[in-house]
Amino acid sequence: MSTVDLHSYCGVKQVFAYAEGSEILSAFHHLVTVLLIGVSVVSTAILILILALSIYGRMHEAGVLFSIGLPKRNIVAQFIMEVLCVAIIALVLSFPVSRFILEIVESGLFYQLRPQNLIEQVTFQHPDQRTAKGVLPGLNAGRLILLCGAQLGITALAVLASAVTVIRLKPRDILARIS
Repeated sequence: MSTVDLHSYCGVKQVFAYAEGSEILSAFHHLVTVLLIGVSVVSTAILILILALSIYGRMHEAGVLFSIGLPKRNIVAQFIMEVLCVAIIALVLSFPVSRFILEIVESGLFYQLRPQNLIEQVTFQHPDQRTAKGVLPGLNAGRLILLCGAQLGITALAVLASAVTVIRLKPRDILARIS
């Protein structure tokens, strides 16, 4: 008589409870994605406003640089480089902090959505679906590089949009405004 390998079979209980929980997590994933896009748009608008005020406050500096013969392109490039240096430092420092906060929020939010009996009773699902990991958008190396590049690009465009007053005016007009 041959023995039966019980590890090759899996029992399924409460499939409907798992399906309901999986739909909730999927809907939550979409909600988080929409919220991230919304926050990105609003923060870009705020960034443009803050940079516009900052560059307008530095109009005197731009006028002095114009008076010594620096072209507008170099002055705007200086503004962009200054902001990008700060943005790179902020991006590097934000990843460990946001990762720590994400782990706290994720464990708190999904504590009630993943009761131990549901995880133990539903044994047929993929191993990544046994916990709530993966519901919040994840970052691999490719996405991380794309995200950083996009953020730096958006920041550079925000500086350009904010520097319209410097680009639009003639050096004589800027120097006249300073007086």
